[in-house]
Amino acid sequence: MEIPKAGAEGVLLSHGGNSGGYTFFIKDKKLHYVHNYVGAEEFHVESREAVPEGKLELRFEFEPTGKPDIAKGKGTAGRAQFLYQ
Repeated sequence: MEIPKAGAEGVLLSHGGNSGGYTFFIKDKKLHYVHNYVGAEEFHVESREAVPEGKLELRFEFEPTGKPDIAKGKGTAGRAQFLYQ
């Protein structure tokens, strides 16, 4: 995508509904990822740095670091990161 000098804001990707899903968006010049876990809990990750202007490839990556514990209502533990190229 191309980010203008004034910045950009809005949803880049969204999937799911009110009972679960995720969204990837830009707000206040930062990347955000929100995961709605079966309508019971939301997990929000925000980039530390502002999204730079210009042509970019924006990515969100999730690396599992453990196993889910479905019986206790816990999903897969992991490490999240934003990448700009």
